[in-house]
Amino acid sequence: QAGLIYQEFTRQTHVIPSRELPVDWPRYRGIDFGVRNPFCCLWVAHDEDTDTLHVYREYLVTEKTTLENGRVVYALSKKDPAFAWTSADPESKDGRLTLARYCNIPTKPAPKHLGVHEGIQYVKHRLMLDAEGSPALIIHDCCKQLIREFRLYRWKPDQKKDQPIKRDDHALDALRYICMTLARQRATNDGRTLTRRSHLSIHGV
Repeated sequence: QAGLIYQEFTRQTHVIPSRELPVDWPRYRGIDFGVRNPFCCLWVAHDEDTDTLHVYREYLVTEKTTLENGRVVYALSKKDPAFAWTSADPESKDGRLTLARYCNIPTKPAPKHLGVHEGIQYVKHRLMLDAEGSPALIIHDCCKQLIREFRLYRWKPDQKKDQPIKRDDHALDALRYICMTLARQRATNDGRTLTRRSHLSIHGV
């Protein structure tokens, strides 16, 4: 579809029926803050053998405070294995402090210096198929809002420079934070500095 940002995404390829996942897979969360705009949290399990991320739960609501949302996220996470980290909107320091102080959810800011466009590229690379026809990003079918946003998120028309329309993007922002934070973690482990120019090499492209 014209202007669609994530044209790589298809339900047939990237969406599977929800199922239990191995408890030894590392777990991450991504959070995009909002009150009038939606607050969103995504839960992700990482199959490190195939480097595939499974988004297995979502929470997206409006008109609730960060404290209320944090308590729900904490409750929904209680039966999960421990989380390696939770990545959140770098612009909301107050929101991250609230989650840490009152909800027992420590967060790390997503790497802001990479920018929205680079974050989109990280997600796009995971949507691409490998030589065996498998993507590195799988969405469980219970994540209905995330699936919806993949179908709606678009570039602004008639712009000299690509700019996303700031709409239908809250779950996608949370996903972008997860992909960016994971890339930064890998760069650090490899002894590299994650820059705006290094993301392709990290993905082996």
